[in-house]
Amino acid sequence: MVILVNANYTRSYTNHQLWRLHVTNREQLAKILAFSRIAHLHDINFWSEHFRIHEPIDVRVPPEAIDGFADFLTSDGVKIKHVVHMADIGAIIERQRILQNLPPSSSNPNDFAYDKYHTVEDIHAWVDQIVATYPEIVTPFTVGKSYENRDMKGFKISSKKMATKRDGTKATTKKAVWWDGGGASSDPCADTFCGEKAFSEIETAQVAKFITNQQGTIVHYINFHSYSQLWMSPWSYTTLIPPQFKLQDDGSIQAITALTAVHGTRYQHGTIAQIIYAASGSTADWTYGTANVTFSYGVELRDT
Repeated sequence: MVILVNANYTRSYTNHQLWRLHVTNREQLAKILAFSRIAHLHDINFWSEHFRIHEPIDVRVPPEAIDGFADFLTSDGVKIKHVVHMADIGAIIERQRILQNLPPSSSNPNDFAYDKYHTVEDIHAWVDQIVATYPEIVTPFTVGKSYENRDMKGFKISSKKMATKRDGTKATTKKAVWWDGGGASSDPCADTFCGEKAFSEIETAQVAKFITNQQGTIVHYINFHSYSQLWMSPWSYTTLIPPQFKLQDDGSIQAITALTAVHGTRYQHGTIAQIIYAASGSTADWTYGTANVTFSYGVELRDT
């Protein structure tokens, strides 16, 4: 038997919509949870990874399921409100394709397009442009080599003044950070596969080595993700509160307050395990628990 596969096939999402559901009680939550288990039968796809009361739930609805899903949301005396967050997902994807086909940014680093995906070559060129444009405050560095033997580039922005002493710093003893505990899977096909061992991938090993070599000089560490509008601190491997949580959470509050002032967006804050779920092996846990970076965060940005 011969199976032919069209490697160039791209599914169309023309007129597919993104709905944002607003769940306000347990009955509504139970209704959505039950439906999520059979949603694939209707080609309906939930984009939100976790469902909670008073938190938006995003779901893609194909055109042929729009009327039926709308009826379902108002059936059985349990009405769930929704808004159409994107009226045509396909049109948005097409705009992104057009952006991808535009020529690379000019030599001016301020012209770098932040609303499109870039190749690693484009990103490295942008890093080099930043260094060349602001040599008085920007210093380049390389963390190491990636699996593809590419340089893992970065740059430091500073006033060239180095702090030699940190007064008032108190050392604290923290629990060991679990790598393969709750929230991790030993199944290589799982989204949460923990790897064969801690730092099994060369890129994470290189970053860990770099941070370890900077012991005592790194004050903040932020691991950015998208999207959920969450500003989270350790721990992620357990729901226990770390000894410096109050200090970390105060930092979270300052950050999300500043974001709200600029964009009007609302972020939740707290520990990773309490806000979303247990997730062993997170970088925020390691940078705080092992590398002693007090202000270590995992941040889920806004969607658009």
